[in-house]
Amino acid sequence: MDIKERELEVQIKDPMDDVEKRTLSIIRQMEQEWPEMTKEFKKIQKFGVRTHGRFMTLLVHPNQQTLNRLGIVASRRVGSATRRNRAKRLVRELFRKNKTPLGLDVVVLARREMPDIDLPSLIVDYKSTLNKAAKRCR
Repeated sequence: MDIKERELEVQIKDPMDDVEKRTLSIIRQMEQEWPEMTKEFKKIQKFGVRTHGRFMTLLVHPNQQTLNRLGIVASRRVGSATRRNRAKRLVRELFRKNKTPLGLDVVVLARREMPDIDLPSLIVDYKSTLNKAAKRCR
């Protein structure tokens, strides 16, 4: 290889370099957000009101914002990854359909039975458990 060929190789830029750089920057941003999320979860676990329902346990804590936030915990006790994902989808649907009083952080801990139960039964359990928790935390 002569000098001109080497200069051409240096000038040609691999398109994957930009993709890798963008991916790394996204990962770094996510890493910066995780500690805050972990702190907030721990704060809710420490100071929040824990209320047990038939199919789930709720941790409710008032936040300083005007919006409601949802956290979901579906541990391996719930079952396989498919069952855990179904439980999380059900919880998101419950939260979406049943608006809570403004300014609450709600963490839902799914129980083993949750993925097997139909949505109307879960709605009844969620509403009653949330009402009990909201009364206790205000």
